[in-house]
Amino acid sequence: MADTLQQKTVTGLIPLLLCILLLLPGEGFSASSPDPDLSGSFILPAVVPSIVVRQQEVVLDICRLLDSSVESVQLDLFADVSITAVPAKRSITPHGSLVWQGVMPDRPDGTVLFVIKDGSISGEITTTETRYHIRTTAAGLHIVQEVHRTDPAGLDGMILFGFTDDVIVLTNEERAKYGLYPLLYDFQLTQAAQGHADDMALNNYFEHDSLDGRDFADRITEAGYVWNYVAENIAAGYPDAASVVNGWINSTGHHANMLSTSVCDIGVGYAYNAAADYDHYWVQDFGRRSGVTTCPATPVDAPDVVTGDATQVGADAVRLTGTINPNGLETTCFFQVGRTTAYGYTSPTLLAGAGTVPLFIEFTPSGFLPATIYHYRLAARNSAGVVYGQDKMFITGTFTTGGKLPIGILNLLLRRKSYSSSQ
Repeated sequence: MADTLQQKTVTGLIPLLLCILLLLPGEGFSASSPDPDLSGSFILPAVVPSIVVRQQEVVLDICRLLDSSVESVQLDLFADVSITAVPAKRSITPHGSLVWQGVMPDRPDGTVLFVIKDGSISGEITTTETRYHIRTTAAGLHIVQEVHRTDPAGLDGMILFGFTDDVIVLTNEERAKYGLYPLLYDFQLTQAAQGHADDMALNNYFEHDSLDGRDFADRITEAGYVWNYVAENIAAGYPDAASVVNGWINSTGHHANMLSTSVCDIGVGYAYNAAADYDHYWVQDFGRRSGVTTCPATPVDAPDVVTGDATQVGADAVRLTGTINPNGLETTCFFQVGRTTAYGYTSPTLLAGAGTVPLFIEFTPSGFLPATIYHYRLAARNSAGVVYGQDKMFITGTFTTGGKLPIGILNLLLRRKSYSSSQ
């Protein structure tokens, strides 16, 4: 069994009193490029230039962000980029991170986020076309990175719903900056992560080990993921995907898990319980399957899988199709269906045989909600591994036109989030 790295945010509180003593007079917080004699005092991180257009050291007065009387934030990120942000919400997580969320009065599409702990900061300033990352280096200095927003990686171009998908997108965006391959969404890792998030929220605790003594490796194994390497990040108290991702980035060990080259796959869980101490509970599970030595990789003899069309779409039933080539190994398969890319429903196991040519597969589930978007995909498993087909969608109908919606409504329902790419 390979060594595993466990991470959680449990260290001390932000030294608020110290910052109060260090506060300087003035009405606003500022960030600016360093004095000329400080430039070049450390080596900037090696990044992919097509994604990180530019980066530089900035001087941040973190203590000013802790002052609730500060009404505006002036951020001079680069010589030609200056923004003003107004705080909308400040909160302290149970384990000592300040989550500072703001808006830009002159940019309705802009948001500002800082996560601060023990003098370290991670954050993002986001507009429709550009994202600026704030990071603390190993030397304790702060840098700003201008990042081109790209299409989500690791989700096969799927439309995104919910916090957990956003966590995967932001994790892969962080990896892409450093030239790392995207982690792929895995249903079994997601089951393990979601189960632990639900359990912590329901039973009001925050630990890697479940109350019954299982650790994260046990939970991942029980979900059916056969692995040679696994890792886990957990967090509590962060209100949304962007803040929890920046909270993990702001911790050396958590960030190492996110940038690991020992893992190929990812699953994310999120649960909320207002009656629990920490309200929001998050789990990131990472893994590399048994038999896989480099990522991304598909074993040569693993089945070939193509998700087919959804036909005979009605208000509560649909016929799902696909093709599988078992590549000479005894293979089983199943469909996954759900209202998000986390799916949630898995069909009974279907037999695909051990042939060497594509085999047509179909299944007709029922019990769907009318006029609702559903995601689905076909997956196959043999002794070489599990392969997932591409995600597709269908919309259940309520009309007498065979479940079809007018094209205007269809376009509205399927409209994707807007991303621009430098590539």
